[in-house]
This record gives sequence, structure tokens and C-alpha cells, in this order.
Amino acid sequence: MAAPIWEEETVLGVLYLDTLSVANRYEPEDLDLLTAMGHQTALAIQRWKLSERVRSAAIRSAIVRENLGRFHSPQVVDLILQGDSDLLGAKSANTTIFFCDIVGSTALCESLSPSALQKTLNLFFKTINEVAFEEQGTLDKFIGDAGLVIFGAPLPQADAPERAVRCAIKIRDRLVRTMKELPPEQRFKVRYGINTGQAVVGSFGSDERME
Repeated sequence: MAAPIWEEETVLGVLYLDTLSVANRYEPEDLDLLTAMGHQTALAIQRWKLSERVRSAAIRSAIVRENLGRFHSPQVVDLILQGDSDLLGAKSANTTIFFCDIVGSTALCESLSPSALQKTLNLFFKTINEVAFEEQGTLDKFIGDAGLVIFGAPLPQADAPERAVRCAIKIRDRLVRTMKELPPEQRFKVRYGINTGQAVVGSFGSDERME
């Protein structure tokens, strides 16, 4: 006795029963029961497939959010994940570019061990990252001993210059506090550059690598 396991018009499998006894023959109601079991099995498989799709989609969304979160503030990431993909398209915008780097970084590199230099740079970059996102800036990149942040893109910000100035003040104040935990030879000063004007901002590069 056999009953199919259906998913719409596709047979996923077959439930099959056999008996070694000629006397114990299956009756029509036995087939009805087996058919019902096939339907329940199909429903269970469909629920499993749905839960796997939901789980896979959640994982993909988390990965995308994590990657976007390396560059954009949470507010921008939310808009992108909601389907506003035009945010990343290249366009002309009135933007404020914020730049900061370590004063005397060459001498600092020469005087520190690689591990001590890494700790110093990570402290600097972590501070830039946190403050830039607090002011809803876009962290464009770290360049050696410097950080580059964009305000006014991809989201328009009428107060972009003010955000950039606040970013500089916050970074300065936090570094004054956090560098007290560093040995004197690892402490450093930072200089800042802020410029506002029209720029073409968006994703540039190739299919293999975009910035």
C-alpha cells in the first residue's frame, strides 16, 4: 500500500507499507489513513522549508546590515534595507567632508612596536567611528593614520557643517580622556580638516570592489 507526499503538483516522496502475511490484507480505510499521514508529512515538510527560508533571509539580512554598518549610520542602513537603493547611487550633493589624522605619525611609527602601534591606531579609529555615527556621518575610509567622513550624503543634512565641527570637538575631547590610559610614548595629537561644497558622491569602482 502506498500514498504520495504531495507539494502542490510535485511528489516529494511516497509512504509505502507492506505485509508479509497474506491473511492481513489492507482495507480501504487503511489507505485513507495512510493518505492522511502523507498530507500531514507534506505539511510538516512545507513548514520546515518555510522556516529555513525565513532563517536564511534573516542571516542574509544580518550580513548585509553588518557590512553596511561598517560605513553608514544605523539610520541610513535602515533606509537601504527598506529598499531605498537609490541612496547609494552616485549623485551631486552639497556635502561636508571631514578629515582627521595623527600629527607626527611617522615619528610615532618609528618609536613604537608594531603591536603598540596597532593598539594606538585602533583607539584612534574606534573613536572616529563612534563619533561619526553619533553625528550620522558616513565613514568613507581609514587611510593609514587618518579617517575620512562624509556629511550630507547619502542623506541630505542641512546642518552638515555643524555636524562635522561637533565631530571634531567630540573626537578631541574623547581622545584627551582615553589617551590618559596610554603610556606617554603612545599619546598623540590630532589635526582636523573640514570643507563644504558640491561633490559627486556614491558608489564607485568595479563589480569586484566598490567604495
